[in-house]
Amino acid sequence: MSSISHDFSVIGLAETNTDPINEHLYQLNNYTPCYQKRYCCELTNQPKTKGSGVCLYVKNSLNFTVIKNLTLCKESIESLFINITNCGTEHLVAGVIYRPPNSKMS
Repeated sequence: MSSISHDFSVIGLAETNTDPINEHLYQLNNYTPCYQKRYCCELTNQPKTKGSGVCLYVKNSLNFTVIKNLTLCKESIESLFINITNCGTEHLVAGVIYRPPNSKMS
């Protein structure tokens, strides 16, 4: 990040392979991390490990809330969306979506 001169408001990452309990391990100066909780397989009740995890890093100066009805964590898709309320417009929605390459489109 230090080699990029742009000051991003939101940074989205996919395949983080972590969850909120470990967010303290991956800090970016002046950003608040917002991690999606990991998927738990409905069939085996075991956590999904490969290719899981999405997160947003939000500039500390921005106020945001997670949009729960757009935030998904399933076998075929993971998403995390936030509503930013103090960005100079009424509201701004930002998000990250990950679809595993071998997942079904249905």
